[in-house]
Amino acid sequence: MPPITSVCATTGMFEESENTDPVLLSGNNLSIDELILVARGGHSLAISTDPELRDRIDRAYKSIQQAVINKETIYGVTTGFGGMANILISGDEIDALQDNMLWFLKAGTGGRLPTVDVRAAMVLRANSHLRGTSGPRLELIERILEFVNAGVTPHVPDLGSIGASGDLVPLSYIT
Repeated sequence: MPPITSVCATTGMFEESENTDPVLLSGNNLSIDELILVARGGHSLAISTDPELRDRIDRAYKSIQQAVINKETIYGVTTGFGGMANILISGDEIDALQDNMLWFLKAGTGGRLPTVDVRAAMVLRANSHLRGTSGPRLELIERILEFVNAGVTPHVPDLGSIGASGDLVPLSYIT
């Protein structure tokens, strides 16, 4: 496998593991060594069976759903983005807003990011979602793991990112 150039600086110190147990994700416990093992295709992923984890994900999802029903103001969920952040989106347009935002962001260009880097980003995204603070359905997180475990990796362009953190365009191809 090619070296990981944009994921971590410890690649040269990493040694392959004989252990082939899946790396368990919980949102709080992923090590750099485990990330590298999965990104390079040496290990599969699984979600921790801790019932509190699943409850946390379910509560976060239901919280977002209830906020939508209650017409609460949530940036990018019940409002527009950027200069349209003060515009409330009607309940029947919320799904379209999310779909349109994903398609809007899929405007990258250039070459493809290395597969190992994209796989690492997928693992990190799934692990981040498992913290239970952003509100995706558990099925979305499980689907990311299915793709990683099956070796299905999206083509993510290396140019065209926007946003304060610079990750919106690449993440639109992953999530």
